[in-house]
Amino acid sequence: MLKLVALVALFAGFCWVGTHLQLGPHTLFGHLRAIAQTKESQELLDGTRESAKPLVDDVRRRIAGVPAPAKPAPPTEEAESSTDSSKPEPPKEAKPTDDAKPSSKDELAHAAHRRPDRGPDGARPQESLTASERHRLRRLISSAEGASARQ
Repeated sequence: MLKLVALVALFAGFCWVGTHLQLGPHTLFGHLRAIAQTKESQELLDGTRESAKPLVDDVRRRIAGVPAPAKPAPPTEEAESSTDSSKPEPPKEAKPTDDAKPSSKDELAHAAHRRPDRGPDGARPQESLTASERHRLRRLISSAEGASARQ
């Protein structure tokens, strides 16, 4: 109880000093207000809001329990080169992607066992690898392990 009274008294003293003690042309809170109203501070605030918007949206979506929207696939080199040809290609059939989110709770539970959404450090995977790329990476890792064992 004594700590609470001391903290309230300390806070009240800080508020009084911040509003009454002149530090040059302004009080402490006056200086803070003047700094906050500068163009640079406003730009910093706007930039912070823009960069934090995806994180805030993700947190709001998770709290509401809404699944994440599926991201469109990036264009491939084949798709870019096909725009140059004179023949239009027939539309390709839609393939299920790893980004597709299951809708029911049972499907969510099954998906959690089937494919991890996050890596061991808690980060989301940055890219998808083909089977041949995985095979080449495994060969590279095993050859590096063999080389380090020989040393």
